[in-house]
Amino acid sequence: MLRRSAARLTTVVRGGDIVARLGADEFVVVAEVEGIDVAVGLGQRMVTSLAGAPSRTEPGFGEPAGTLTASVGVAMTFDGSDTPTELLHDADAAVRRAKKHGAGRVEVFDEDLRRRLSEQSRIEQALRRAMEQDQLRLHYQPKIQAGSSELEGFEALLRWQHPRYGLLPPAEFLPLAEYTSLMGMLTDWVLDTALAQLIDWGDDMKHLTMSVNVSARNLTEPSFVQRVGSVLRRYRIPPSRLVLEVTETAMFVDPQHVRATLADLDHAGVRISLDDFGQGQTSLRFLSGLPLSEVKIDRVFVRDMVSLPSHTAIVRSVVALSYRLGLTVVAEGVEDAAALAALEAMGCDSIQGFLIARPMPPDQVPSWVSDRIESATARSLWTPSRPESHTTSTARAASIG
Repeated sequence: MLRRSAARLTTVVRGGDIVARLGADEFVVVAEVEGIDVAVGLGQRMVTSLAGAPSRTEPGFGEPAGTLTASVGVAMTFDGSDTPTELLHDADAAVRRAKKHGAGRVEVFDEDLRRRLSEQSRIEQALRRAMEQDQLRLHYQPKIQAGSSELEGFEALLRWQHPRYGLLPPAEFLPLAEYTSLMGMLTDWVLDTALAQLIDWGDDMKHLTMSVNVSARNLTEPSFVQRVGSVLRRYRIPPSRLVLEVTETAMFVDPQHVRATLADLDHAGVRISLDDFGQGQTSLRFLSGLPLSEVKIDRVFVRDMVSLPSHTAIVRSVVALSYRLGLTVVAEGVEDAAALAALEAMGCDSIQGFLIARPMPPDQVPSWVSDRIESATARSLWTPSRPESHTTSTARAASIG
């Protein structure tokens, strides 16, 4: 496959250009071109040349052995002042951005990307200090079963107690940290802290699930599955009590590797949740092709479902389709009683949102649980118990289908 790729690349360059293999499945082309548009055109011809299945006439291939896709990053020097190391670094940054947007893309390293890399470097250094100085925090948002209101588990949400800016939500720093070497360390810290907290809350809450968000970078790390297994064994927590939430966009980074990682996690007993479902453009394909146990309907549809009939129809369709696929459905972003009633009527499994509770520090969780038990006991509506089994959810799905 590598020889075939090299041969195809050489067909789209000129005689004086250089085609080399950097390592693994990465190639570099050094070419003299007249302007950015010509460079991008060359990159697009490379993508086209590599796309598709191998031909039976190519050496080493009988029947087609799968298909190839490529992502291209372009870095340019106009006055020769850039060193080869700098150019390779810039091209690597551009190809990472190309992968982020999906296979078959060509991206150019520009000033915007240079500023972004500089900001990433600044964030990475600041986050390293934050970890060293114990500035990171986890807040926990409850997830309850619809209808019965039984407490099912919590989602661990990262916060940064910044000495200058106060408590920062993840949107303020994680998008930039996503493509730094620190992302693996951050995820390990969240996993360890969240599962340790589950134990610290005591035996009455050890049966609950803990949901943790993982990034695309995590899913391409060779040691990620082993690290997840290690922390579960450390705290003696059954794998089924851990829910790893992944977004659809994570599938575009390295689809084969990501799918293999998710399959290994599923085989180990860890539950996989597809977060923010509905934002992507190929969601239905992912529903049928991934080892999922749960789908979380994006808050955008849930928030406006009562006032927008189109969103109501989308949510109802997702619930029905997920049941037919044997998946649990979670609605996030539930903020009012009308939305809750509509979701319960549709047969949605679980609910999460400000109507139930905002994310809270770990020391507030026990009192929140106690208050909820007392209130529910008084109304005879809620008693702590284990969440219903997947089999029960599937059976109920059949009854509404």
